[in-house]
Amino acid sequence: AKLRYMNTDRNGKEVTQSEIEVTKVEKSGESYSITQVTTIYFNGKKFMKPVEIKATVRDGDVLMDMGGNLSGSVEGAGYALPKRLAVGLELPTGEAKVKAGNINMTQNTTFHKVVAREEVTVPAGTYDCYVVERQYTAEMAGMTVKSTIKTWYARGVGTVKSETYGEDGTLSSGSHLLELTLPK
Repeated sequence: AKLRYMNTDRNGKEVTQSEIEVTKVEKSGESYSITQVTTIYFNGKKFMKPVEIKATVRDGDVLMDMGGNLSGSVEGAGYALPKRLAVGLELPTGEAKVKAGNINMTQNTTFHKVVAREEVTVPAGTYDCYVVERQYTAEMAGMTVKSTIKTWYARGVGTVKSETYGEDGTLSSGSHLLELTLPK
């Protein structure tokens, strides 16, 4: 599968596009290992080296390994999305430490919950979605940033839309699905 997204600034103006391609799916017992490669495009050209991320699907729950092929490590709370979402469902919180080269970042998720179910229309189509809100604090290079991310997930697709808000509640960036190509 391939998913192409438009990433926008606070005014809805395109900043980059990103493409996520599922490159490998392997079955192991009752679980699946999924490898996906994310490529960022700026003005139509590859902006940086593609990043590989691995996920495990166990009993329908998706568990992400955010380390991928980054030259560094991720320790602590991983990212998990259960197969059965429902409004009001609380999702895992906790702290993750990221080390990449000379960069050290700590991200502490303090709130992670399914807050709504909505139909959303993006260029790739109209989807029935669960809205997941995650509040976190990120510390890096002596700076602390508090943010909230709202993500619209559709069954069988994944992320359809996302919005990031600053500590003051104003929109700082967004992303929406432009194109979805599924295997035949």
